[in-house]
Parts: sequence; C-alpha cells; structure tokens
Amino acid sequence: MTVFPLKVSPNSRYLVDQNGTPVPIFGDAAWEAIQNLTITEVRTYLDDRVAKGFNAVIMELIEHCFTPHTPRWANKAGDLPFDSSNHFDQPNEAYWSYVDSVISEAESRGMVVFASIAYPGFPGDPRGGQEQGWYTEMSAQSTKLRGYGRYVATRLINRKNIIWLIGGDWDEGSYDINIVARKIVSGIVAAEADNKSIARLLIGHVHSEPDPAAYLLGEMWAHINFVYANGVAIYQRARTAWGKTHVAPFLCIEAYYENENSTNGQILRRQCWWIWTQGGCGYVFGNDPMWFFGVQGDGNPGYTFAISSSHTWSSDLSTNGALYMQYAWSLLSARAWYNIVPDDATHSFLISGYGTDGNTSYATGGVTADGSLGLVYVPAVLNVVVNMSKMRGATTARWYDPTNGTFTTISGSPFSNAGNRTFSHPGNNNAGDGDWVLVLEA
Repeated sequence: MTVFPLKVSPNSRYLVDQNGTPVPIFGDAAWEAIQNLTITEVRTYLDDRVAKGFNAVIMELIEHCFTPHTPRWANKAGDLPFDSSNHFDQPNEAYWSYVDSVISEAESRGMVVFASIAYPGFPGDPRGGQEQGWYTEMSAQSTKLRGYGRYVATRLINRKNIIWLIGGDWDEGSYDINIVARKIVSGIVAAEADNKSIARLLIGHVHSEPDPAAYLLGEMWAHINFVYANGVAIYQRARTAWGKTHVAPFLCIEAYYENENSTNGQILRRQCWWIWTQGGCGYVFGNDPMWFFGVQGDGNPGYTFAISSSHTWSSDLSTNGALYMQYAWSLLSARAWYNIVPDDATHSFLISGYGTDGNTSYATGGVTADGSLGLVYVPAVLNVVVNMSKMRGATTARWYDPTNGTFTTISGSPFSNAGNRTFSHPGNNNAGDGDWVLVLEA
C-alpha cells in the first residue's frame, strides 16, 4: 500500500511515497463526487476504479454549478459548505465532515485525491444559469481566503493522501493570481506548519493556453508541473514541460473527456500514451457524465458538454476509455516507467519513421539510461526505426495493443543491440485502429 503523503523524487521527475517507491498517477476526473454521491455510492465508484488500476482522483471540495441540487453548492444530503450567504469564514461542519469521510475512503484504498479547494472557473460562461466557479465570491471575500485555506488544511490535516489542486480553468491573464492562488496557498502552508505536518504537495490547474505550466512554476509554490491541452498540443506541451530549466514532475491534468468534443477511443489513447512516452508521471482520464456523476434526466448542467446526454455515471464505469487506462496501467506499473528519458528532442533512440511533428500520427518514445526498457507509442501506420545500441543487450521486442492489453511478439525477437532496426507496423489493433506501443526489453 502506498505510504502517504507523496513527495517529489530525488531527480524531480516523478512522485514517490514516503518509502521512496515510485507512484505513477493513473487518475480519474471525479470532480463532483463529494457533492453528488452518497457514501455508499462513493465506495462503489472507488472500488471500481481501484480494480481498473486507477490510483488517483480529482475532487472539488466545494462546487458552484454542476449538481442537480438547490442551491447548486449543496451536497446530496442538503448540507452547505458555508452559511447561506457563502461566507468563506463560516464553514459548516456537517458538510466538511462528509468531505473528510470521502477523502478517507480514497485514502483507505491507496488513492491520491487532487483536492480542488476553490475552483474559480470560466468567467461569463454560465451553465444552467449558474456561473461555473467561485471567482466572484473569492474576489469579493479576498481577505478571507488565507483563513479559508488554513481552515481546510487544518480540518483535513489527517488526510495524507491529498495533493492540493489550486485554481481551475482560470485565464492567468484575466484573474488576479493573488486572489485565486497565493492567499489560499499561504493558508495551507501555515496550517501544515502549525500542525507540524509533513507538507502535502501543490499543483495548479490553469486554462490551457498558451503555457500555463510556465506561469505557475514562476510562482514557485507549485511542486508539480502539468499539461492541460488537447490534440497534438499534448506531446508538444509535454516536450516543453520536460525541458523546463526548473525541473519538476509533470502530468496531464486534463485533456479531452470521453463523450465530449467528438472524442473517440483513439484520441483518448493518444492523449494518454503521448504523456507516458514523453517523460510524464501521470495522466488523468475523464468521462462525461462520470466527472459530475450525472443521472440521466436529473438536470445537471454538466450534460451541456456531452455528445449524448443519455448516459448515467453508474452505467459508464466500464467504458472503453476506462479500460484503456486499465491496459496502460497493466503495462507501465510492472516496468520502470519512471526511468524513461524521452527521445523527442534528439531522436538518438527513435531515429526515423516517427512522422511529422504537429500531426496526430506523430510517434513518441524514450529509453531508460541503463538500456533495459524502451517504449515507442506509434499512433498510426508508421514503420519506426530504432537505434538498438541504446539497449543494454539482447532485446525482446513486442507490440502491445493498447485497446485490449495483449502482446504480440515480433518475428526474429530477441534482437541484437547493434545498429538500427526497422519495426514494421503490425496492422490494425483489436479496435480496428492503427495505434500500438512498441515495447523493447533487455
């Protein structure tokens, strides 16, 4: 079992537990679990996710919009996070006791909770007649935000599985960073110092354009870097994140969600595998209506994003997207993923056949410094050429099908670790698409 709280690895490239064991982040977007689920439903959801290899969830501690309740910020039992006027210095213990219980359920299962302490949201984009986030209230009560951060961190001081998620979809050019982040962070840091607690990590969540990670790392309080992008920007942003002078672990905090934006299975797999083969330490998957735990016909504004509003969260537990995450976990958790050094900048390992940078068919790969493991994600019909001298000895080569979690041994394997070798594309995978993972082990 993971020993919390997590911390940054000695080389600042990934996360480890208190015993120094590397922890890959296989996350699920569960933004509204606290507000829209009973504790029995929480247990059902978490048990399912653990069984599929997920070890992290994103949860909003307070919600402003995406519930079917009246008012929208109530939880399913009708408890409000604050008094009836939403004063940040007037917390309601019944509500926060339930928050504690939900996070405790995740902790008992070895799951990280990225705890969104106050989501500011997109200004001027109401859903269901309600602003998505808390920025209006945060701005009006800016003098109370340090106390709010301090209260929440103290109230949840025993929940060691928390990574604090600061912000949420705000445009760094429009919002006041002092309101959105600095005051809350200062309260969290003060509370943990007061309680002589091992500091829990902090990560930000900023709107995806143009380079939010550069903005937040400039603040210096963020321990973890992140990618928030869609399409080809994912591997390009991952490349940028890896190459930062201020080295920090990075993960994909958000990309296209299943059942939104015409997202198909191949898009979901590309998002995930581009991160893992570019030096990332985690990826967060999302599904609509899972992220807000919608029930068909309940009126939750989250359905306004959906391709189809005929889904209910409990029937979407085993969608293809969730299974693709399970297959990724199966491959990576059994291997030294944390030692992969991405090759995208030099192409000294994946030397040719990788396609054109800026296209969705672009292949990405990396190899460990000791030459024991090489991974290449091939998103389309490409014949990739690998410099085998980067491997440490005779190399077993297999294709891994990311759509069903099965291996196909490549004819002639194992291969000598000398010269360049072309690996011909194996044809369509089990889903009828062209993406595969080339796995080289020596």
